Amino acid sequence: MATRVLILGGGFAGLEAARHLSRCRESHHLSIQLVNRHRWSLFSPLLPDLVSGRINPHHIAYPLHHSAEARDTVHPCRGEVHRPREEVGVTTEGRLQADFILLCLGCETNYHGHDEFVHGAPGLKSLVEGVELRMRVKALMDGKAGEEDKAGHIVVCGAGYTGSRWPVTRRCTSAT
Repeated sequence: MATRVLILGGGFAGLEAARHLSRCRESHHLSIQLVNRHRWSLFSPLLPDLVSGRINPHHIAYPLHHSAEARDTVHPCRGEVHRPREEVGVTTEGRLQADFILLCLGCETNYHGHDEFVHGAPGLKSLVEGVELRMRVKALMDGKAGEEDKAGHIVVCGAGYTGSRWPVTRRCTSAT
């Protein structure tokens, strides 16, 4: 009977684990399953370029079944993890069981209990956050910002993963 390995997370760590384990799958009799929240993997270093408009979402999100070098040896599926100590979780494939579980779940923006910061300081760790931030920046640059963004300030903390430069076609001016 094959040893069941479950990889939770389809980011850099999860895909690298899948690639490595698939190389020794036959010699160690492994059955490998990769579970991710989405059907795609995200190349997160390019999120700042998505926000700036230099690239589109489909340039950084690609289907999991195409992403692993181990296409034929790793079975990807979409799912959420619930109570990992008691049960692995429910996915589109039902409940999963494993002999070994690798946690490669990535991270989320932590506001340390200050949920009021979410709107004014959005995170940039997911495709959804990147697209939402891109739309807010574009609305501000086009002069179509909502009441909450009327001040006209964009503050970028850090140069981003790629050191991207923001193409500014129009200066944003403060209302004060």
